[in-house]
Amino acid sequence: MQELKSRSFIDTLRTKDSAITKDGFVKNYKHETRSVVIEKSDKSSMIDMSLKSSYKMMVGAGKSVRVAEIRLNDWTGKQDLFDVLGFYNRKGKRSKMSKAFTLKYAEDKTVTVTEPIPDGNGKEFSFDVVRPDWNNAITFKKLSDLPHKDISIGIYTETAIGEKVEWLPTVDGFDIYEWADYDVTQIDSLEHDTVNGSFNSLVMIDATHFILAYTGADNDGFIKTFSVEEPITSSIKSINGVAIADIKSINGVVIGDIKQFNGVSNVS
Repeated sequence: MQELKSRSFIDTLRTKDSAITKDGFVKNYKHETRSVVIEKSDKSSMIDMSLKSSYKMMVGAGKSVRVAEIRLNDWTGKQDLFDVLGFYNRKGKRSKMSKAFTLKYAEDKTVTVTEPIPDGNGKEFSFDVVRPDWNNAITFKKLSDLPHKDISIGIYTETAIGEKVEWLPTVDGFDIYEWADYDVTQIDSLEHDTVNGSFNSLVMIDATHFILAYTGADNDGFIKTFSVEEPITSSIKSINGVAIADIKSINGVVIGDIKQFNGVSNVS
């Protein structure tokens, strides 16, 4: 796993399309969609999937935490999502970690999200969002257990405070180095308002610590504290934790017609 030790190697892979042929299989990677298609030369097996979560996930500590999200678009002639899924410690020399994992699928659902317009006049706007229903995700082991194709898959594992992990899936003999790692950064979590936890609010404590107030399960409000090590330099890619690409409309206006949100371009 010498490639895992080279950050520049992985970063370069993530910025370009590639096609690799090996042992009668072809792996195609598209960097814009972060998608991987692996097909056998005789067409007897194929898998098409894309990474939907961030390349660098920041997750909380817990017994069963979703550390990555994959969209499984299509497959044929296969029973296993991965040949192997390895976890490697980024703090040291990328040594392999002993971690069990669980795969869960989530059906899509449409929800309406209402937020205040950020001009202080008290008005609100609403937008419809199609997203996976992770609250009702179901564990599976074989692809034949899935109800249909084009479905969201979550990778769940136990996480501990301070972990920095590279996860490496292997499919049909190909290591998918292009995909992700995660940091366990949540310091503490507590319920702060069981009546009205309606809106997200992020406050910076100091250069590396933040407080987040937000709406959680059952519409409860939560506060979480996080630590970060790297500055965020990209433009806005989400609203209320929802990817811009998943937002279909705001107050009936198709999202493709919206060029800016609060003065910030909705594309990077």
